This record gives sequence, structure tokens and C-alpha cells, in this order.
Amino acid sequence: MEVSLLSVEIRYEQDVVLARRRARQIAQALSFPAQDQVRIATALSELVRNVFQYTPGGRVEFLLDSAAPARLLVRVKDKGAGIRHLDDIMAGQYVSKTGMGVGLAGARRLVDHFTIESDATGTRIELGCVLPKRAPQVTKQLAATVAAALASEEPQNPFEEMQRQNQELL
Repeated sequence: MEVSLLSVEIRYEQDVVLARRRARQIAQALSFPAQDQVRIATALSELVRNVFQYTPGGRVEFLLDSAAPARLLVRVKDKGAGIRHLDDIMAGQYVSKTGMGVGLAGARRLVDHFTIESDATGTRIELGCVLPKRAPQVTKQLAATVAAALASEEPQNPFEEMQRQNQELL
């Protein structure tokens, strides 16, 4: 059973920061260790930055999947024209002058589950991370509690958030 937690539209640069922050907050609420929180947030940040940079926009959806093993799922969908040379990029064989593709391969290494589909209607990526043993059991009530906590949070200054993210990465 999949339960939706939150969706974030990607249209503006600050949406990249927001999506990363939400990923970290959700991972924290699900009892992921601090290092895993940063991994999840970093993987998502790479993908969302690509959506912002190369497409007219997209959407990120955070979900809980109760199927064994229970995991956090993050789906990223964009409205772009697809990724050319996707197979070569994912195999690490594509060389780009702009660095295109490095973020995809890097994001894949940071998570437990990674799928990508791309065609002329856009790109769809799913990330998954197995929940830690100390995480609460996945239920609709847990999803509602996490979603309510996220909804009640005060907005933050995007520059302060970026500084904090840079510290995490260091």
C-alpha cells in the first residue's frame, strides 16, 4: 500500500531548495539517521535541479510504501522533452561538456531503489529508501501525522536554508 505524504511543484529556483528541505524533514520524521537524511535530500536535490534547469517544470511526490520492506518513495516527474542518450548516461559512458548525466548517476548511488523512464512526454524517476528498523510502522495515520507536521512548519529564508544545506554537504 502506498500512502501520499506531500507534493511539491517545481517551477522556480526556490522550489529546488524547498524540495530538498522537505526530503530531509520527511527522512527525519521517519527516523532515518542524519547521514541518510542528507543522502536522500542530496539525491532528490540533484534530480529537482535538473527539472528546474532543463524543463518547463515538474512535480515531486513523497510517499510511504508499506510493502516489505517498507520504504520512503520519492517520484519526480517533469514536463520536458525527455533525456537523449539515457542508456549511455546511466551506464556512465556519456561524456557531456555541461556535465549532464552526472547528477543522475550520483543520485542512483545514494538510494536503495532507482528507476527512470524518459520519452518525448517527459522523464519519470522513482527513488526509494528502505525505512530504518526504528521507524514507525507505515500507516495512514503515520502519513497524516507527518503531513500535518510539514504543513504547520513556518516558511524559512531560502538563503539560510541553502547555507545550512552547504554545511550538511561539507
